Amino acid sequence: MTSRLTALFLALSLAACGPATEQGPEQPLAAAPVGADTTVPDAGVAPTGDLPCEVAQVLAKHCLSCHGPTPGSGAPDSLVTRADLLEESFRGGTLGARSVERMKDTQFPMPPAYAGPRATAAEIAAVERWVDAGQPAGTCSSTTSATP
Repeated sequence: MTSRLTALFLALSLAACGPATEQGPEQPLAAAPVGADTTVPDAGVAPTGDLPCEVAQVLAKHCLSCHGPTPGSGAPDSLVTRADLLEESFRGGTLGARSVERMKDTQFPMPPAYAGPRATAAEIAAVERWVDAGQPAGTCSSTTSATP
């Protein structure tokens, strides 16, 4: 009896998690309950100086409130450093490339509507050019970049 319960518990646990590399369509985020606080915390952090300024500004403005050093609001990954953006996405490619895909996605866009305005076409293009160039290191610092 105990082994059957253990096996059942294990099977249900695994089923609830689902496969980590599932390639199916993304599921929409569930709507927040009426009256729920859907404010996104201020990032309070800027990207590191190893990113080009244009890319760092887009991330600071549109991504880091959730994708900061310690991801919050359900975000799975940090997008603060070049190393973060070079990490492999579970869907293939880098997190930088996946970020561009999500910013361009009209069905499941990033950032989500409750998190603030979407990146402009020019902002997305700046990040996409950087990704297409191989995500080279940059030299942006607080003294060389404009505030987002």
